[in-house]
Amino acid sequence: PQRTSCFQQSMAVMLLYNLFVFISVRDRSYLLYVLYVTFLSLYQLSAHGLGFQYLWPNAVAWGSVSNNVLAACAMAFAILFMIDFLNLRTHLRRVSQLFYGVVVCDVISVVMCLVLPAAVITQGIYSVGACVAVLGLYAGFSLWHKGHDAARYFSIAFMWFFIGILLFVLNKFSVIPRNFITEQAMMIGAMLEALLLSLALAERINQEKKKRFEAQKLVVEQLAEKEKAELKLAHRVLHD
Repeated sequence: PQRTSCFQQSMAVMLLYNLFVFISVRDRSYLLYVLYVTFLSLYQLSAHGLGFQYLWPNAVAWGSVSNNVLAACAMAFAILFMIDFLNLRTHLRRVSQLFYGVVVCDVISVVMCLVLPAAVITQGIYSVGACVAVLGLYAGFSLWHKGHDAARYFSIAFMWFFIGILLFVLNKFSVIPRNFITEQAMMIGAMLEALLLSLALAERINQEKKKRFEAQKLVVEQLAEKEKAELKLAHRVLHD
């Protein structure tokens, strides 16, 4: 519980920081990131039993499916954040189409939680989550290689989350033994990812400011050239 509390406090700080930034700049990426962190934090609370203990103590039916529903929602918003933040619709269109397909699968899995056994849905979500982590890592490093500035921070952040998800999934499928690292791997990876993605979002703002400054500078230079040309023309008109 103490480790979970520390995790939740760290995620709450990231959430509030990016929420305030979203209110200031109105960038959709920040809103998607806030929703992703919110559902990821709720999933961690539910997975450790704290959600049932403090948030929904009387909702027994919801408690039985909350893990899968919250995990699917966190995955969906993480995918939408990646698509928007990395502009995958333009840079990696096929990857973005695959990601949209996974979002549809997440919606279907939320509905199927009411029908299929929880263990089946859990294994399906974990398997899809591992595939999403691989695709996200591929997208990040591909754009980093192409010179995409924000992809540099994203790739480093997502690499930690990928390692955490990989260890967590292998632990759940009994491929590796259970210990402190494998049990808390996703939580640790999520904390590091949230911190680095906050830096990535800040870097994105700096890059956008730099682009606007350069665009304004170019406009000023063009106006100066135009004024200079007009002065030359006026001089030729008035002088023999």
